[in-house]
Amino acid sequence: ALLAVTLAQAVAINGSGAIAEEINGGTLEQTRLSPASAYLQVTGRIVALAVEGLLSAAVAGTVLVLWFGLDYAGHPAALLPAALTVVDLLGYGLLITALTLRVASIGAITHVFNMAVMFFGGMLVPVTVFPGPMETVSHLIPSSLGVEAFNTSLRHGLRASWSDGPLLWLLVHTVALVAAGYITYGAALRRALRQGALSPR
Repeated sequence: ALLAVTLAQAVAINGSGAIAEEINGGTLEQTRLSPASAYLQVTGRIVALAVEGLLSAAVAGTVLVLWFGLDYAGHPAALLPAALTVVDLLGYGLLITALTLRVASIGAITHVFNMAVMFFGGMLVPVTVFPGPMETVSHLIPSSLGVEAFNTSLRHGLRASWSDGPLLWLLVHTVALVAAGYITYGAALRRALRQGALSPR
């Protein structure tokens, strides 16, 4: 859960900050002169943030293993949930990046969302100890389903993760969040272009 939160914060804060700086510097408007589509450009931006976030998570994981002597035995069954969790978190970062084009106070909103990911994503308290309705709501938070599917796959194998449901819901959540991110980015970019809001006024 800690590694997922590290990745979520990296892609959300850095993605939002980078877009805001490009708007203030006028360089985001200049990228519209590129033959590459806006979707390809934002995909490249998110992939770069993924590398940065995964490196931060790897450093945090290494510190946890070496400093605290955690015994982690990886299993191939956990690779699929881990990969889907990463893509899910990238979708979250894409959505926050897209909202930066539309919402002036996105910095405060990003921190609130990141705190929600931290609390409801299982970093501070296991999701399974939440009361029923709160546990249901927590499954809407990026990383929550990923952590649950990852843990289930480690304990009981990938088949159990499919049959118990968390992996299927993680897949649905990932597709929905990535789609929402791209749709929101496209709509926000078109609106900003119409209003001349891609550069400082």
